Amino acid sequence: IAGVTNLDRGDRVLGFRVRPYYFAQHQVETLDFRRTVIAEASVDAETENMTQIRGVLGAFLFGDDDIDKRVEVLSGGERARLALVKMLLAPGNLLLLDEPTNHLDMGSRNMLETALSDFEGTIVLISHDRHFIDAVCNEVWEIADGRVTPFTCNYSEYLERCARGERP
Repeated sequence: IAGVTNLDRGDRVLGFRVRPYYFAQHQVETLDFRRTVIAEASVDAETENMTQIRGVLGAFLFGDDDIDKRVEVLSGGERARLALVKMLLAPGNLLLLDEPTNHLDMGSRNMLETALSDFEGTIVLISHDRHFIDAVCNEVWEIADGRVTPFTCNYSEYLERCARGERP
């Protein structure tokens, strides 16, 4: 879906005005370690409004003392939070998230849950974090035997329906 690997067959065609943003498991490796936190957060931001950029950084626990630090001195968790900030500031309306909670503490996970719950676009999420899936997903797509079966519910409800043998 993200277009980062070659297709075995078929085509990848995005809808009109779809702007994907791919957040890989190892997204922190794409950060420019020479930049400051604020400079890195601003690189692909949809806005040039520094108050808005600082607000998103603040929501992810980057205070005034942190924004002028170089990315290279940040901890792994801080780098993961910065990568999430960049995603939320980017102009994407289709978020493709591959294990976005890796390396996040509980507070950062909660902030991400809130941000994604407020997101008005589409999210395709891959995660092993069942609590996180339940918190942000309202539809589960089961992919099996070459078919996609949508379930309009969270992950726990999906498991319960499957256990009861309920199929759409």
